[in-house]
Amino acid sequence: MTPSRILIIDDEKAVRNSFGAHLEDCGYQIITAENGRLGLDLFERESPDLVLVDLRMPEVDGLQVLKTISQQSPLTPLLVASGTGIINDAVEALHCGAWDYLLKPIADLSILTHAVSAALEKAQLRKENLAYREHLEQLVEERTAALEKANTHLSQINIRLRQIVETTRSLSFCHEVQAFGSLLLEEFGQHMLATGGSIYLKEKTGLRLVHALDQGHATAFIPFPLPEKSLFQRALSESQPVLVNNIGENKAVVPSGWTGYTDGSALLFPLPDEAGDTAGIMALHSKTPPPFVDQDREIGTILASYSCEALRAVRASEALRESAARFRKILDTIPTGILIVDAATHEIVYTNPSAAGLIGVDPRSITGKICNEVFATMRAGTCPMALGKESVQAERTLLTVDGREVPVLKTVSRTTLEGRECFMESFIDLTEQTRAEVDKETLETQLRQAQKMEALGTGRGHRP
Repeated sequence: MTPSRILIIDDEKAVRNSFGAHLEDCGYQIITAENGRLGLDLFERESPDLVLVDLRMPEVDGLQVLKTISQQSPLTPLLVASGTGIINDAVEALHCGAWDYLLKPIADLSILTHAVSAALEKAQLRKENLAYREHLEQLVEERTAALEKANTHLSQINIRLRQIVETTRSLSFCHEVQAFGSLLLEEFGQHMLATGGSIYLKEKTGLRLVHALDQGHATAFIPFPLPEKSLFQRALSESQPVLVNNIGENKAVVPSGWTGYTDGSALLFPLPDEAGDTAGIMALHSKTPPPFVDQDREIGTILASYSCEALRAVRASEALRESAARFRKILDTIPTGILIVDAATHEIVYTNPSAAGLIGVDPRSITGKICNEVFATMRAGTCPMALGKESVQAERTLLTVDGREVPVLKTVSRTTLEGRECFMESFIDLTEQTRAEVDKETLETQLRQAQKMEALGTGRGHRP
């Protein structure tokens, strides 16, 4: 490894010799100059790795040397070794480009060695960072050029894509699979200039028709297994868009037998689901003007990717609504009172008829109200919710709207409803049980009283 070269600029020969001898012993190559002018000439000729300069010198002083070299070579470390202890000189030197400032005389030359080593290491790091930044900038330029080339190739696609992005926004307003499939096929047909086509969704036993552009041609249900060499079978097995031209002449494809096509090309897109399986298939034909081309397949693939996400959202939303409807139906019919309250606001989210009936109100009239304003306990102003606890079961007494007291067994637990943290409280009416216990106690009291009277009567009859 080539040793680093150090240029020492100082008008004192003793200093040059002392610093030079010490640094040569440390493995550095030394170049010396007796003033600033000679030092700048040597710097241009020799390009040293580090410059050690004095401030007070004849002809050209150290500050001018610092300014000149820092402008010509910002990555060259510049150290000042000066005998002036004036703080302004140090500040000015650093302002002119000095990396470090040493005060002469330097009694321990290891301080000089450490300063030189640290400056060279710092310079190396700066050079490496600069090289890495230049490398990154070159990569950015190369990638930018590649993207510009690709953008030129895709300019026509981009025009169509902007139109597609606008139309896909309408898909987000669909909440039912049937409506979504119909709108999706209509949009596909419009952008692909296809007058014929159909969309099918996959079921366990076959493909179910959702919508067709040319009514009366598409079969309502296609059972599994699909015919060998059919386009639908190929789209399902390959899980890739299928573009076929000259169907009648292609022996690898089985024609449907329908003679109403305006051309012999077809374009099919499988619609994947969240598990990576195929959720459905969209088929297009009768392009105007024919035939379908690779750009149609590329554009359709992009639109299909938007559509697949939207379809998953629609199916999930539909399934959630069905699940919520079943859940609501169950809660509406069970005899146990159910009250669901927002954990943050204490607003009533849902009340089933059984719970509302306990206090004599219509369940629809209390939705959105604060729970303790409706389901009041014997302790006025308190909420019946067990806030901060996961699950609580206890006997409580609710007050009806006409002031009656209803004993209940309530259970409170945390739950999540439509993304909201809630408390769900169930009420079991203990009125009959309480009445039975009271009757039992009354009978037991009467029995004890009768037994007591009988004992008194029996004792009186045997007295001598």
